[in-house]
Amino acid sequence: MIYKYKAFRGSEKIKGNIDAISIKDAKEKLKREGLRPIKIEENIESSNSFNFKRKLKNEDLYILFRQLALLINSGINIENAFEILIGEFSEDKSKILSSIRDNLRSGISLSESMEETHSFPSLVTNMVYVGENTSSLGKIFNSLSNYYIKKRETNSKITEALAYPIILLITSCFVINFLIINVIPNFMEIFSANDNLLPLPTRVLISFSNFLYKNYIYIILIILFLIAITLIYHRKNQRTFHKIFLKLKYYRMTKSLEFTFNMELLLGAGLTIDRSLEIHSNMEKNVVLKSKFLEILRDIKSGESFYNSAAKINVFPKILISMIHVGEESSNLREVFKIMSGFYDEELNNYNKKFLGVLGPILIIIMALIIGFIVISIALPVFDMVNQF
Repeated sequence: MIYKYKAFRGSEKIKGNIDAISIKDAKEKLKREGLRPIKIEENIESSNSFNFKRKLKNEDLYILFRQLALLINSGINIENAFEILIGEFSEDKSKILSSIRDNLRSGISLSESMEETHSFPSLVTNMVYVGENTSSLGKIFNSLSNYYIKKRETNSKITEALAYPIILLITSCFVINFLIINVIPNFMEIFSANDNLLPLPTRVLISFSNFLYKNYIYIILIILFLIAITLIYHRKNQRTFHKIFLKLKYYRMTKSLEFTFNMELLLGAGLTIDRSLEIHSNMEKNVVLKSKFLEILRDIKSGESFYNSAAKINVFPKILISMIHVGEESSNLREVFKIMSGFYDEELNNYNKKFLGVLGPILIIIMALIIGFIVISIALPVFDMVNQF
């Protein structure tokens, strides 16, 4: 792996590249050359290695941690476990595991080795750190494996719930677009030979078809422009969009599931409530929720109860706030979060079923009405022409 460095040679400040298996190894090599390193980091541009800033997918993490749990619980040490698994993954992922193995051989801890690759979420590195310091890596790997298979299942449920309506909507747009732009202009030539006044639906349809046919390039450009403006505005004003997302019941439900499941996992690993909240807030992508979690964290560190600080920010559902109160009073918050994650998982499943049950028929009815209008608009003048003979 290639690292770029800045260092002092005497009083002279120099910079360059060095080949090493880790940052620690690079630092030792520079010291052996009589240099005093100031800064060392991976040189992605000149390195032939894999770009480790690419995150592993949920499925990759599930398989990796399931296999690591099996090997560690069988008595194989962590270095040999990674050596065995290197050949089990694709080339890109094998390079990540090879880097971790090399760092382990250099005496770097597993959590630091994982963090150095930039391929693992902060949740993983913190959980592994706990496992290293409590001699429970096998248990931690098993918990992480269960977590990521559950996360993949949750994401799959959301994708499945949205896939059918989206496919139906796209299909409807293509069908309607084809009829308006390609079919109707052919009928217009027939209708133009008819001196009689065309029915109102036919005139509306022809005018709309002419408008789309003559201006479809401008319409596409306007749509693309609006999308670009929206994306740019979103990047600069994430808080506004994230506030809007939090008003959606479905979004709040998925966030509640994510929060309770993460907290159950972190508390189960032996972390304190404030440390668990800190890790979860670092993982949170919604900037509004992130600030709320940090607000709770500040309150807890200042001595306030989790229940009072959670109720004060007005983000969580009342049932979750009540259950947190029960968990605090009974000193069993982990069990409460486990119960609530199961509750929200079931709620999400039921909501998905209702969502599909209602949205599918609505889209079909809308599509049927539009296509029906097009067919009637074409059929009416045809019937009039036939009746003239």
